[in-house]
Amino acid sequence: MSSSLISNLTDKSDQRPQSGIYALVNTSAQHRVAIRSLAAEVSEERKRFSQQREIFNNRILELKEMLEAIDIQERLLPKTLPGWPHSDLEA
Repeated sequence: MSSSLISNLTDKSDQRPQSGIYALVNTSAQHRVAIRSLAAEVSEERKRFSQQREIFNNRILELKEMLEAIDIQERLLPKTLPGWPHSDLEA
């Protein structure tokens, strides 16, 4: 829990003693605010991780396509074809 959320749980400006239902309602409301704030932070983190996962997955697909293209290119090189004169490769 961040320090700002902890400080929000105790209202230092109101020095009146709280008792009974008022104290319960006030404390409950403060905790709800803190919980909502934490839930919003978690939601933002999840969105950010989801976006990063999508970026990484797209990059992985690009790299796989590049590897496939390299593999095809290597298989089509003249040196891999049987009977191809290797002297042509040096030209």
